[in-house]
Amino acid sequence: MEEIQRDRRWLLRLIPLAVIVTAVIVIALVFRVRNISVQGNTRHTGAEIAESLTDGRLAKNTLYLMWKYRSGDVSETLPYANSIKLKMSGPQTLSVTIDEKEPIAYLEQSGKIYFDKDGTVLEISEESYGGIPLVVGLEAGEPVLYQKLPATSSTQLRTVLNLVQLLDYNELSAEEIRFDSNSEITMRTGAVSVQLGQDEYLEEKIANLKAILDTMDEPYGTLHMENFTGKGEAVTWSGTGSEEETETAVQTGITVDGSGSGQEEGSQEAGMTDDGTVQEEAQGYEEQQGYEEQQEVPQEEPVEDEGYGSFMVFNSNGELIYNATVSQGMVVDAYGSQISGCYINDAGNVVDAYMNEIDPHTGDVLNLQ
Repeated sequence: MEEIQRDRRWLLRLIPLAVIVTAVIVIALVFRVRNISVQGNTRHTGAEIAESLTDGRLAKNTLYLMWKYRSGDVSETLPYANSIKLKMSGPQTLSVTIDEKEPIAYLEQSGKIYFDKDGTVLEISEESYGGIPLVVGLEAGEPVLYQKLPATSSTQLRTVLNLVQLLDYNELSAEEIRFDSNSEITMRTGAVSVQLGQDEYLEEKIANLKAILDTMDEPYGTLHMENFTGKGEAVTWSGTGSEEETETAVQTGITVDGSGSGQEEGSQEAGMTDDGTVQEEAQGYEEQQGYEEQQEVPQEEPVEDEGYGSFMVFNSNGELIYNATVSQGMVVDAYGSQISGCYINDAGNVVDAYMNEIDPHTGDVLNLQ
C-alpha cells in the first residue's frame, strides 16, 4: 500500500513536467515562422530583412521574435534600418515594418560616400541618388561602413549636418554644399548659388532664403547672404536675371546687381541708383509682403563670455543648437538661455544630450571618431 502511494506521488510530480513539455512542443511547432511580409523598405530587400530576423535557432519562432524586437532595436546586419516593428498576423505569420535611415549628403572620395544625419557612413558606392547634396571642401580619412565619417574638421561636418536639417525644416533642398579655404559656405539650390559666408546665423539665413525664393519666379544667379543676421539687413542678388525677375527682387526688398534686359527703364520706376542697384531694407520687405520672421526666442543681444568660443550641441529634444557657449558655468544659447540636456564635465568640456564631448574654446568634438 505504501508502495502504491509512493508511485502515485511520483506520477503527480510528473504531470506538471508533462504539461510543460507539451506546451514547449506546441509552441515550437505551432508558432514556427512560415511567412514574413515586409513593408517600408527601400534599401534592404525583403529577403535580406527576413534572413536577418530569423538568423539563429530560437529566431525561427514567432513568439520569440515578437519578444526580441519588442523595443524596435535592429540588427547590425541591417545598417539602413533605423527601427523595426513586428506584428503577428497568425501563429506562423509576421508583418514587419521598417523605418529606414536616409543619407543626407555625400562626399566624392574614391567613390561616393553617403552619410546620415548623425554623420554615420551608410554606403560607399558609385550609385547616384537624387535630392542628396554633394559636399565639397570637407576632407575625410578612410571611411568605414556604419561608423562615423572620419572628417578632418569635425566643425565642418557638424555644420553640414545642421545645414541639411535646416533645409529640410524649411522645405528646401540643395545640390551642393561647398566650403572654401576660409571655411565660408556656398550652397547651390537649383539655378541659385547662395553665399552663406561663415557658420553664423544659419537659422536666420535659411528661413529668409525660403521667403525670398518663394517670391521669385524661376530665380537664377547668386544671392549674397554672407553678412545677413536677420536684423534688418538687405541682401544682394547678382546674376543675369530677366526684367521680370529684377522687378520681383526690387518689390521684395532685395538688392539687385545684374545685367537683366530692360533694367535701365525699370530703374527709374523703382528708384535705382546710377550703378543699377537698389537698396531697400529687409524690414520694408517684411512690411510689403506681410512676412513675419518666426523667432523662438526674443531678439536680445547675444551672451558672450571671454575665453569661450561658440559651438553646436544637441539639446534633450534632439534639436541641434548652434552658437552655443558657456556662461556662468552653464551651457547657454546665443541669447543666454540654458540648453537642456547639456552640462560641463570635470575636464571643463561640454557634454550634450547625445553624449558628444565638445571643447568650449575651439568647438571641436573630442570623441568624434
